[in-house]
Amino acid sequence: MRSATSFSRDAFTLNGTQDLSPVAGRSLELTGKFVAGKNDFGFTFFGDGNKQVRLSYSPQSGQVKLDASGIDRIVQDDAFGGIYQSTLAQPVASGEEVKLTVYVDHSIVDIFVNDTYAASVRIFPKDTEAVKATAFADGSVEVKSLKAYVLDADQVPSGILAVAKDAKDVNIYARNGALHYKFDKEGYSLAVYDVAGGKIGSAAWLDCEGTIDLNTKGVCIVKVQDGKNVTLASRKVIL
Repeated sequence: MRSATSFSRDAFTLNGTQDLSPVAGRSLELTGKFVAGKNDFGFTFFGDGNKQVRLSYSPQSGQVKLDASGIDRIVQDDAFGGIYQSTLAQPVASGEEVKLTVYVDHSIVDIFVNDTYAASVRIFPKDTEAVKATAFADGSVEVKSLKAYVLDADQVPSGILAVAKDAKDVNIYARNGALHYKFDKEGYSLAVYDVAGGKIGSAAWLDCEGTIDLNTKGVCIVKVQDGKNVTLASRKVIL
């Protein structure tokens, strides 16, 4: 899903804001490897002027926070007020690495911390011009690497052109690091791709129901085909 539009910077100290241009838009992958210290850090996206969604990690409290309260949006979360936060079960110790990744897929925001903790939130921005993305640090923070990509379904070499267009007779979901499937008939095949479009697993002539163990974590795209190689469904799953 990664397009040719990208940003990359390694081994630097961030204090303030790093513009991720030319990466901008509504479909993004933002990944940073930070060194935990005393200052908060993270990403902003859906930005326009002083308004943006802010994803932050606080080494002091071990709290991950997504704040969408400051943007113009369709409100469907009165109980949260646009602020979602959670404390890691095991906060990262000072001096250790924090890998923070966010996938933005229009209204869907998938968040990963150290490929161990994950969350998914729906946000509905009203401003179609709010596309800016940045990395930030509230004080000096060591950054091992910072990478960003614009995601484009048309760039997937697997031929997947849509992510959420599932057939009614196809059920796919992830649980405990494994891919589970249930079909209405035998003989289907499936292939699993990472967000860069690389194939990481496949199986053919499957039973109606089963489980496939995959040695990977993160967001994946699963494509299901029938015995005539007709694509029945493409679905995004989080392993």
